[in-house]
Amino acid sequence: MTGYAPITLLFFDLTNQEHLCYPFDKMFHYSYNTSAFSNKENGTDRAAQRKALVAKLHHEFDGEINKVQQHIADITHRSKQCGIYNDFVYIIKENSPPSHLDLTDPKDLAQWENSPDRFVLGNLLDDPSKATLENVQQVRDIVRKCVNNLHAKPKASSIESEHLTSFQNRMWLYDLLLSSWTENMLSLMSKYLENHDGDGVVLYYCFLKHFAGATKANIIAAYAELTEAKVQLHLYNNDVSAFTNAIRIPTRKLVNCQKQPTFQHMLNVYHGVMDCPNTEFSNYVHNLYREYRSDGPAASWSMFQLLDTLDQEYERLKALNRWAPRQPAKNPEILALTAELSSLKAYVAKLQKSNPAPTAPKKPTQPPKEGERETTTIGGISWHYCQKCFGGKGAWNKTHTTAEHVKGAGKGYKNTKDANPPTPGQPSEPTTTSASTESAIAHLASVETDSVDVDSATGLFFV
Repeated sequence: MTGYAPITLLFFDLTNQEHLCYPFDKMFHYSYNTSAFSNKENGTDRAAQRKALVAKLHHEFDGEINKVQQHIADITHRSKQCGIYNDFVYIIKENSPPSHLDLTDPKDLAQWENSPDRFVLGNLLDDPSKATLENVQQVRDIVRKCVNNLHAKPKASSIESEHLTSFQNRMWLYDLLLSSWTENMLSLMSKYLENHDGDGVVLYYCFLKHFAGATKANIIAAYAELTEAKVQLHLYNNDVSAFTNAIRIPTRKLVNCQKQPTFQHMLNVYHGVMDCPNTEFSNYVHNLYREYRSDGPAASWSMFQLLDTLDQEYERLKALNRWAPRQPAKNPEILALTAELSSLKAYVAKLQKSNPAPTAPKKPTQPPKEGERETTTIGGISWHYCQKCFGGKGAWNKTHTTAEHVKGAGKGYKNTKDANPPTPGQPSEPTTTSASTESAIAHLASVETDSVDVDSATGLFFV
């Protein structure tokens, strides 16, 4: 662990109009830089720190909602890795001094100025929920004001040197974000240009605010994936590794959003894996569950620890060739009913095969087009089309075509007393007519015209 010199912020006391300095280590309750870099303005590793910080992230970000949390995690990791974690600090509010301190006393004043209780502070990388654009810009402006007042290279470990270091870190972070965003993402963030004014930390805050809705949506989606209906081992073919890996995904989403699975979600995981078909593994989970509910060691486990434990037991049983699923109990009555049902299905299928339902012969529905034949066969039955039948409307029949149409050979002819009616499709031969027949013919002759068919006029001889 590399020693970390206190970084100091320079504030203006608006009442006394004088500069007040507050060391970072006192304000933030830590004084060590855990990165590989010294984070000193004159440090020999300063160039290497910049090169490591501004290198492109592994995942280029295009503004996809489902990748926001991954991008936040990448930025957080890079910032901590390169030692600029402190630069993401913001002041939530300034507390009132305790009543036992007399600020007119220089000693008490110095004690309060350097007290860690003077400010309520936050860090964007840890919890941005209380950050506002104003209190994030406040720190940026303090750093810039100090740097703008420099007229010479500051001395090492001085207040000015620490502010210059923070100023450079913020510029490097700005370069990192721009190089890791696509043209589409840069276009989205262009509307915040006046807010951040080239400061990387303020730009990162604008990014968080722009995608705040996505963060809430990710939390809701993650909780939805941990419901009892979705956390069931049988949904993963009783593969414990697939089961635990699926649960890790929404759990990581929650961690990235500074959330944790609730007590109910832990119960859902236990219940979802209890009915494992392997008896030994099922008993193991039941024992863990009893330990969890009785405030045993398992009660303090996180979701990740529980999932790791389940994976270890699963791999142990597989290595010992003891991952054999238990055989389900067979109910004799259910087996008998199943066999009877199968035989009934076979019997019904046999009856349907031996007695097929009769199909009625089909009759043409449309008259033949011009030039087409007037005779067709459907289902082994010949059908003929006659344009003259039904008073010239035309109809399909089994006896004759248009050319074979015979006047008076239709159904209406059955009402006459002629013992030898003409055959449809056959030319009629002269026969001896009875008195009634002659009377009918005379009647027809009286109404027949050159333009009207007898069949159409009388309506008696329809085929």
